Amino acid sequence: FYAVSLGRLLGAPAIAVDPDPWARRVTRDTARANGFDQLQVLSQVDRGWLAALPAGALVVIDCDGCEIPLLRAPVPKGLTRCTLVVELHDDESCGANEVIATALAASHTLESIPSVDAPSTPADAHFLTEDLQRLAVNELRPKQSWLVARPRMGA
Repeated sequence: FYAVSLGRLLGAPAIAVDPDPWARRVTRDTARANGFDQLQVLSQVDRGWLAALPAGALVVIDCDGCEIPLLRAPVPKGLTRCTLVVELHDDESCGANEVIATALAASHTLESIPSVDAPSTPADAHFLTEDLQRLAVNELRPKQSWLVARPRMGA
């Protein structure tokens, strides 16, 4: 969803990464259904791959617990030149927020955005029952936060 939506919105090539073959297939299907042909889908990346990212890339990381292995200090060089949006789950990965913020602080300005309660009724969901509408906008897990990290000039 992130790769296809942001790629279309920004008019830029996108790369989606997911180890699950089903998720990769659905991502490709989503891109095809939305007429987005600038998508590359990978099964995994590592810190070496991140080190080679070009300056100015937007990197959205929502990997449910593997943020620390990817973002621990020293931060891969490519990431120091990219804007990052990272979903953090401190309840699942105790200390993740602090470890990642500390690693990125030297190269990025940081902004933490807490999750908020979902709207009581999702837009255009009249075809769902009231219970299904609530479920459609519920994460079904403790709240998380998002860390937006913008590269510092000259980093």
